[in-house]
Amino acid sequence: MTYQDRTDEHIEKAPNPQAATADPAPSRNIVSRKVTRAIWIMATVLDVLLGFRLLLKLFAANPNSPFARLIYSASDYLVYPFQNLVANPSIGGGVFEITTLIAMLVYLFLTWLLIELAILITRR
Repeated sequence: MTYQDRTDEHIEKAPNPQAATADPAPSRNIVSRKVTRAIWIMATVLDVLLGFRLLLKLFAANPNSPFARLIYSASDYLVYPFQNLVANPSIGGGVFEITTLIAMLVYLFLTWLLIELAILITRR
């Protein structure tokens, strides 16, 4: 038996060091990833919607346009809690909605909070 054969035999019989440190519940990690991914997708959709609203208001888009009407009606509920928080300055014909910007930041913070909570719950 050569030296190489003995080392190969030793390696094959050695215990797997990752087996001792493996996560006992890998399904929890999968659930955690899926939950956090779903939360991020919903938050991204909300932020994109609010971003469109911000741009449409800034460029004074025609509110009678079907696209603008859809964006405004869908995002009105999201911006409503922040409506009279601060004044929104007018720029030319458009409006720079600081309240929409504040709503985006608040929803981003709430997203982070929900993700941390989901991780805490699913990775006990």
